[in-house]
Amino acid sequence: MNYSFDLADKNVEYALIQFASKLDVDTCQGLLASYLSAKHKNANLELVLDPSSPHELLLIYSLIEYAPESEYIKNTQLVLPVGEMSRKQLNIFNNAQTCIAIQRNIESLLIMESKLDLGVFVSEGLATWGRVTGFAKDDKFNVLVEKYSTLLPLANWHWNLSVAKWCVETALKLDGDLVELGVFKGHTTAFVAEYVDFAQRAKHWYLYDTFAGIPVEDMNNEAWIERNEISYANSYSYEEVADRFKHYQNIHVIKGRVPDVFKDSPPPAKIAFLHVDLNSAKAEVAALEYMFDAIVPGGIILFDDYGWKVCDEQHQAINDWAKQQDISVLELPTGQGLLVVAA
Repeated sequence: MNYSFDLADKNVEYALIQFASKLDVDTCQGLLASYLSAKHKNANLELVLDPSSPHELLLIYSLIEYAPESEYIKNTQLVLPVGEMSRKQLNIFNNAQTCIAIQRNIESLLIMESKLDLGVFVSEGLATWGRVTGFAKDDKFNVLVEKYSTLLPLANWHWNLSVAKWCVETALKLDGDLVELGVFKGHTTAFVAEYVDFAQRAKHWYLYDTFAGIPVEDMNNEAWIERNEISYANSYSYEEVADRFKHYQNIHVIKGRVPDVFKDSPPPAKIAFLHVDLNSAKAEVAALEYMFDAIVPGGIILFDDYGWKVCDEQHQAINDWAKQQDISVLELPTGQGLLVVAA
């Protein structure tokens, strides 16, 4: 079927570029060349799409989803539906493995878009276009993203890592050490530590985790029982993570349930950066109550799951705690939450 795309619309541009990233390199380059040519001529882009193809069907649904109030694709044979029905149809792509595969395919576009300067980025729960995306042009950043990509079961975590990197770079200029609560396989710390050459820094980084998943008594709700079994239980170990950081004399991997573990292995008296990723409202609030007074002026607390709907209990519990302190947490588009402690 023949389709005509209005390239003056940013939603159409984004959906096309997202679609192109799913293709093989030659086809992708051909489509983007046609796109740039049509854009330069201020003309519509004419394509022939096959609705029986999953990738091409995804393009159709993407156009509908990103611009649900208008009809951008029309021809004499077909006017695609918009609104609620299209959203229901789009749900066929909401399989986790399909989403991850789509996101990983888009990683290849980061290399290409740095030449075309399209500013496109797509990850779990976040899509941007027309943005600077400075990390896409940072060779060291992207080499390390690739190096540690297998430690996290999510693709395209660049924005989240960029936020964590900024937090650590800022904290390195302050008095105090660094703490991470909820380590999993050590993905974020391993990435940032290598990026900032932490082994040569006159600071210490303390990593706390049960290394056995979320304790039952700390789970947000019953739905987390299955999620814990699938994602955390028996999928990583203290030995594995300790070995990952063995060449760092100033990174300490500590096994135990937060905050109980603090009795035998207390956190530092002064903390410049606290990364909270316990997947538990109860444990996170308990940790904050224990550690907040140790955060130095200008110190940073980064909440990994603050903005994710699946972690709504944590969002509310942290807000309730923050209100008692007469402070507030900034929700970031990445799903993270950011708090800079005032002097």
